[in-house]
Amino acid sequence: MYMRCVIVSYESCIMRVSTDAVSGFSESACRAASGALSGFIMRAAGKVMGIIMKNILTFLEENAIKYKDKTAFVDLNDSVTYAELLARAQSIGSALSKTGTKNKPVAVYFDKCVNTISAMLGVVYSGNFYVVIDSEMPPARINKIFGALSPVAVITDMDEPLGNAVGNALEVKEAIEVLRGEKKGELLELCLTLGACILTEAGIAENDAAARKMLEKGIEDGSALEKLAELVEGQEGDRRAVFDTSLLPMAPVQLEAVCDRTGYVKHICADEVGLVSMHLGGGRATKESVIDLSVGLILKKKVGDAVTAGESLGTIHAQSVEAAKKAAEMLNACYTIVPEPVEKPAFIKGIVR
Repeated sequence: MYMRCVIVSYESCIMRVSTDAVSGFSESACRAASGALSGFIMRAAGKVMGIIMKNILTFLEENAIKYKDKTAFVDLNDSVTYAELLARAQSIGSALSKTGTKNKPVAVYFDKCVNTISAMLGVVYSGNFYVVIDSEMPPARINKIFGALSPVAVITDMDEPLGNAVGNALEVKEAIEVLRGEKKGELLELCLTLGACILTEAGIAENDAAARKMLEKGIEDGSALEKLAELVEGQEGDRRAVFDTSLLPMAPVQLEAVCDRTGYVKHICADEVGLVSMHLGGGRATKESVIDLSVGLILKKKVGDAVTAGESLGTIHAQSVEAAKKAAEMLNACYTIVPEPVEKPAFIKGIVR
């Protein structure tokens, strides 16, 4: 709430500077003055937030000791105890610190979820200040904030899920396959693109091409996979699962979701696919729901692919045959299939710098 007030105050200040304080000057001078004040206000807001957030970090650290296993935050798909929240925030803060970024605004673009809280606190641990970009904000407001922060954003296609796996353990396994160099395609390309942006913005790599070589080398020599194992171990997880995915939770039932039509995949409703996973127990229907880490689905058909009636759209991972059959029906409804061939659109639409 306080951060939102700071942003509103910031915007109204800029408006007054543009219309009153610099009236009588040239348009370019107005822009320069407004831009200079933008930077000043953002830095001032950052210092104020830094003081406030240090108190919040102290509060978090104290509660992580007093109420280690007590739930701190809950959303539809995740929950986190005070101890887990502290571990996540410190892990994010450590990663950001290694980029050399200090006392800078960091945009946190998330829906309202546990991960947002973790990222916000992690940014503060790194010695920076966060600016939350709510996914439901009007585009004009988001553009105004981005104009002040000058962040980098990668715009991707959301006509289908980003990867093939949907579900907790299944997605972790897919991420491990990427780091092993076993999985190519769009998910790998997204990881390389985002990673290249981070390395270039942090000044670690001279350009995107050099950054990609560094990232590809990390996959080839196994250091990327080892880093994931370190992160898992740092959060009191079993690092062995990174190297042996059979240790990850596995659902007892696997069922193919058979397609009931013939044609070409034009669209997959990504949020509805997420609801299929929630139906299986992979997300929360209510805050009291218990998440089943083993369930979910693995898509076999993506946008642009040809499909024949009777062919599998994906594999359902469930706790019972009944739940799997219901999920298969729901997954069929997520697909838009047309008779004409569909040209696969560019996955990455652009990079905003």
